[in-house]
Amino acid sequence: MKRTLLENNKVIISPDIVDRHKFLSAILAIKAAGVTEGETVSIGFKHCDTEDGEFEAVTDTEVCPGFKIDPGTGMLSGVAVTDSEDINIDIDLIGCRRFVKIMVSADGADSASVQTAIVLGDSSEAPV
Repeated sequence: MKRTLLENNKVIISPDIVDRHKFLSAILAIKAAGVTEGETVSIGFKHCDTEDGEFEAVTDTEVCPGFKIDPGTGMLSGVAVTDSEDINIDIDLIGCRRFVKIMVSADGADSASVQTAIVLGDSSEAPV
């Protein structure tokens, strides 16, 4: 059991396009530097059936359990961040197509630096 757990995820640093093939969930890790108290980030979710196709907004409002994304734009706005603190956002990928783009941007903080990583989980095959 322990080996399956350890071999059942995949980490991607600074993801651009994520191939979620055979993965049902993910955790998006965000670290923002150079932000002041009360700053927020926005997270955009788009998906497509092919890596080089036209990406569309994710319309599944439950893609982030505990948050509601805008089904028209695929945006999750107003996620509070603290300088150099890790923020983890759970993602339910079941309603997404195979290729997913997750864009994170600082709201109103031009000097902010945002780093991201994604951990894909719940793979249907082990080891990954």
